[in-house]
Amino acid sequence: MYHFNSSYQYIDQHNFSDQEANHAILQQISSNESEKVVINLSSTPYINSLGINFLIHIKKKMSRSGGSVHLVKPSNAILKVLELTRLKSMFNIHQSLEEFIPPNNEIT
Repeated sequence: MYHFNSSYQYIDQHNFSDQEANHAILQQISSNESEKVVINLSSTPYINSLGINFLIHIKKKMSRSGGSVHLVKPSNAILKVLELTRLKSMFNIHQSLEEFIPPNNEIT
């Protein structure tokens, strides 16, 4: 699921193994001018190399435009992979969606 507003782009329940979906989301991120991408990982138990590659591409695209990438509620397994690959410091990590998106700014 992908949402966009002028403040951020939001990705939820994404299957990182779906290369076609990854490509479509990367194109949408490139065509929109939000300063932030929020990726809700609360229902993603693990991440493979396709997912890592996807996150790196998003980070590169956002960095070029001065934007940021926020990972919300990554599992311990995902955090471990990000630590082992030394990528954890590239992302802003939040333990809840509310920590990043205020309740009055609900995602629909």
